[in-house]
Amino acid sequence: TCDTTKGYVGTISGAATCAYCGPGTFASSSTNKCEPCEPGTFALGGKDHCDVCPEGQTSLAEASSCASCPPGEVKSGQICVKCPPSEAASFGALSCTSCDGQGQYSSEVGSATCSIATAGHRPNQSRDGMEVCPK
Repeated sequence: TCDTTKGYVGTISGAATCAYCGPGTFASSSTNKCEPCEPGTFALGGKDHCDVCPEGQTSLAEASSCASCPPGEVKSGQICVKCPPSEAASFGALSCTSCDGQGQYSSEVGSATCSIATAGHRPNQSRDGMEVCPK
């Protein structure tokens, strides 16, 4: 019999031949097949389960590793989502940060950093752009 706890499943019912479940999959004792890991989980292979990605990291389906979201994006559920205008996120950030510092704004979706208003301008009320300073 094949040992699913070590990542092996039977390829043919009743046969002594076992198949190894490699990276991104796990050995399912209920289906007796190598099943893909769900998004937000990963497996290096040789297991009967997929591990959950660490805090702040995620993965696609059938992953053998997890990664932080790219700059300008944060984890929401098991996917990375872009920060809205007026907010930004550096690499590996757990949440988008408001661009509410002096002179700061962000006009784009998915900004990694806040921009600073140029001379003679200031952030608009919603902090998603600049406006000319009043005279």
